[in-house]
Amino acid sequence: MLNYLYPAKVSYAKLRSKIGHSRALAKELSLHKTRLALVALLALVVPPCANAQLSTGTAFSVAPQLLITNHHVIHGCRSVSVVTTEGRRAASIVSSEASVDLALLRVFGMRSAVASLRVPRKVILGEAVSVFGFPLAGTLSSSGNFTGGLVSSLQGLRNAAGEIQITAPVQPGNSGGPVMDASGLIVGVVQSKLDAVRAAALTGDMPQNVNFAVALDVLADFLEINQVPFRSSPRGVNLDTAQIARMAQQFTYRVECEGAAPLPAPPQQASRILPPCPSDTSTFWTNCVGTITFPSGDKYVGEYRDNKRSGQGTYTFPNGAKYVGEYRDDKRSGQGTLTYPNGENYVGEFRDGYYHGQGTYTFHQGDKYVGEYRDGKRSGQGTYTYPDGDKYVGEFRDGKASGQGTYTFANGAKYVGEYKDDKRSGQGTLTYPNGEKYVGEFRDGNYHGQGTYTYPNGAKYVGEYRDGNKSGQGAFWGSSGNAIYSGRWVNDKPAP
Repeated sequence: MLNYLYPAKVSYAKLRSKIGHSRALAKELSLHKTRLALVALLALVVPPCANAQLSTGTAFSVAPQLLITNHHVIHGCRSVSVVTTEGRRAASIVSSEASVDLALLRVFGMRSAVASLRVPRKVILGEAVSVFGFPLAGTLSSSGNFTGGLVSSLQGLRNAAGEIQITAPVQPGNSGGPVMDASGLIVGVVQSKLDAVRAAALTGDMPQNVNFAVALDVLADFLEINQVPFRSSPRGVNLDTAQIARMAQQFTYRVECEGAAPLPAPPQQASRILPPCPSDTSTFWTNCVGTITFPSGDKYVGEYRDNKRSGQGTYTFPNGAKYVGEYRDDKRSGQGTLTYPNGENYVGEFRDGYYHGQGTYTFHQGDKYVGEYRDGKRSGQGTYTYPDGDKYVGEFRDGKASGQGTYTFANGAKYVGEYKDDKRSGQGTLTYPNGEKYVGEFRDGNYHGQGTYTYPNGAKYVGEYRDGNKSGQGAFWGSSGNAIYSGRWVNDKPAP
């Protein structure tokens, strides 16, 4: 049995401004004309919780312990669980928004591969996509189902904004699953399908593979609003479909919804409620919630185990800084948010008191880093965005851009290549807005070593550079391909 979609009022203000008013108009201003057609034709691809003891959907990991699914998958459930290779794990609902049909789940202690969202967020009409999920639980494979197709439209039913149409086959249970591009990056979230039987009864024609997904930009905005430190990556080389399927299996899970009556709080949160700690702070505190104010003015309110801060807690500093999140053995460890007096904040993973794992750091002047940390420093894959619009996407080491990366300038210039200690060093390609291009070696941010510089009119220099200037042996050709000079260069000029 399928649950049929009624137009939903858009109330998520921050996302509404992002996806425009077209979706709201399609659902609200033409409500009387479209209600019957939508109900008759569009079906959410998940069995309804309201009429069954157990219904299922799909979710995928977007950050450590955090998964994305559809709002309609978990709406009205008494309890929600995620099925992993280690068994069922209780999930708490962090955020759920009907207007965009997305929900964020948390599974404490869950270890999982994490999916990456594609940047830039533009989805291309006709591009190949793949879907992975757990449709028709109890009938099809319990290890998941992988299908492929194309992006057939950049809008949803009746030109609804914030959705894409895909031809990859989906069935009840696919709701909330990942839609991936040819390099395995996320470009959408499976949402609904056209009911072929009802459409045929209304139109006299049997539609095939008319399915819909929440668009990538809506998903990314939802995650950003909820301060999720998600991963993003530019599109890479096309992968074999078998490789994409293996990737999807590592970060996609079946979601189970039990019952229909909503509870005031998710079961996972209720199960974490602990008794107050003794009023005598000199006694041994364990498996309790207590408050300690230190002589310095620091204050901690939260859970204790074995006389140490362990579990959820809030630590407030006299200067206005505040940490809200998980502790282990008196140190910040797990998911948390650290806010500084100047407005800067870090949202993500901690270990032994340091930023460690996936995280997002927002600077007061507008800079933003989203990516991996190690021992308090940016290390691994990440994206650094500057206030002026410049952006670096690539590898970091010890807090600096080091390794392979792409730097896009606000004026349209772009560098793709190697970095060392925040500077272009090694092989790379620098393209300018006017069409000029340098391909070759860099050192300390300058052209240095062997390189080729091509001018907009077709003229070209091939040879050696030193500290940004033509120096050493090189040859210069004119726009028609004629040799102008070949020999030794000094300070950007032919040697006398």
